[in-house]
Amino acid sequence: MNRSLLMTSDLFPVPTTADFSSVIAIDSLSRILPNWCAWAKMARVNPILKEVAYPFPEFKLKFLGPILKKYRIIRGKETTAFQTWIERIEKIVTDKLTSL
Repeated sequence: MNRSLLMTSDLFPVPTTADFSSVIAIDSLSRILPNWCAWAKMARVNPILKEVAYPFPEFKLKFLGPILKKYRIIRGKETTAFQTWIERIEKIVTDKLTSL
C-alpha cells in the first residue's frame, strides 16, 4: 500500500435522526469513547506500534457535532414531535459528548 494513500482523521461527526434511538446511541457513545481514547493514547506510545510500517498516529480527537437528518419541516419549522427529539439530542450532546 502506498503511504500517501493512508488517511486518518481526528474529527468526527455523529449522524443522528430525531428519535429515541439516537439519544440512546449518543449516551452509549459517551460511555465507550473515553475507553477508545485511553486505548489510542496507550497505543501511540507502545514501542511495537512505533516501529511498524504505519505507526499509530498522534491522537487528537475533535467532536464536530451531531448531524440531524430525516425530520419534517412545516412552514419553515420542525414539527413538534421532531422538535422534542432534536432538543433531547442537543441536550445529551451538550451534557455528555462536548465534555470529552
